[in-house]
Amino acid sequence: MIKSLLKYSVALSLFITSTVSLAQALEEMVVTSQKREQNLLDVPSALQAFSGDMLEGVGVRDTNDLTGLVPDMMMSGEDVGRANIWLRGIGSTAFDTGSESSNALFVDEIYMSRAQSVMTGLVDLERIEVLKGPQGTLYGRNALGGAISIYYKKPTSEFEQKLKAGMGDSGYQSLSYMISGELANNLYGRMIIGYQDVEGAHKETTRGEDDGPKNQNFRFSLFGEGDNYEWSLTTDYGESDVDELVTEARICEDAV
Repeated sequence: MIKSLLKYSVALSLFITSTVSLAQALEEMVVTSQKREQNLLDVPSALQAFSGDMLEGVGVRDTNDLTGLVPDMMMSGEDVGRANIWLRGIGSTAFDTGSESSNALFVDEIYMSRAQSVMTGLVDLERIEVLKGPQGTLYGRNALGGAISIYYKKPTSEFEQKLKAGMGDSGYQSLSYMISGELANNLYGRMIIGYQDVEGAHKETTRGEDDGPKNQNFRFSLFGEGDNYEWSLTTDYGESDVDELVTEARICEDAV
């Protein structure tokens, strides 16, 4: 009896502790989906937000992985070069010159007209905000289904350095290096280099290539401040490669 009571007491204590920790984490998260800083719990909209540490902890590598965390979000397209984002069943398959998405995508508050702009890997993130439902008032006409905002970490005066390597199933390999700190008086810089490789579902026996994506990222940011002003400059390069497979069509191979 005492043993069972003790067991349930410990389980209840752990549950309460985890619930309080989650509530505190939500209360501390500041978002800007309404174009002003707010606590996540104070936003009167269908908003989901994830910090960079949360995304790193669950293994989110690119925008496609984000669909596992956000209900009613889906990616479609032939490959990463023709990707489309869907929210609540609203999206577009058009990829012609001049065509526009039905869901707005922003990187550091800069509008991206093509979803493949962020399909090359997500590394060194501050947070991601996914706002569902029509958002034309705040984000313009290309936000019929919702808006996705991606924020990268900014340079700070504190010196930081991180080297991270990972391996997993399906031939997953990753390597990233980040360094940040003060370069001069009131001038700060941050650089991130990342590489990811995932084996695809199909493999070619002739050359040994597969149809999984290989992502490469390079991002360098400068941030400066004065008495009455601030300025920033960012250069970002991303590349995603998918090997072409040589195939041979076999029709009715076992037919008599």
